[in-house]
Amino acid sequence: MKNLLDVPGVAALRGKGVWLEMPDDAPASLRDGHAVVIGDVETAATAATAAVRLHEGGCRVTVLTAGFSASDIRTLRRAVRGRAGIDVRLNTELACVDGIDQVEAVVMRKRGCR
Repeated sequence: MKNLLDVPGVAALRGKGVWLEMPDDAPASLRDGHAVVIGDVETAATAATAAVRLHEGGCRVTVLTAGFSASDIRTLRRAVRGRAGIDVRLNTELACVDGIDQVEAVVMRKRGCR
């Protein structure tokens, strides 16, 4: 699994819309916005918890699952079932993020595609 800090744009936008850990509270800038949870976390349960917390904080959420096992994906799907604002993208990774003073664009890529 690639280091998230190596993804173009991630290091430059840390704290400006990119967090490598779940903030205690969803930042106000995310309310009524869109958050992306990367599957490069310790477990599917951690990703699910982050997705649900962000969703409850008023965000639409996309979870990228590149590197998750089939069992992890089942765990994640069970945790987010019935939440219309959470989209799980199978075998999808973060390609880059872009923005000046904050994240303005997120590019996702299906694994194996170039």
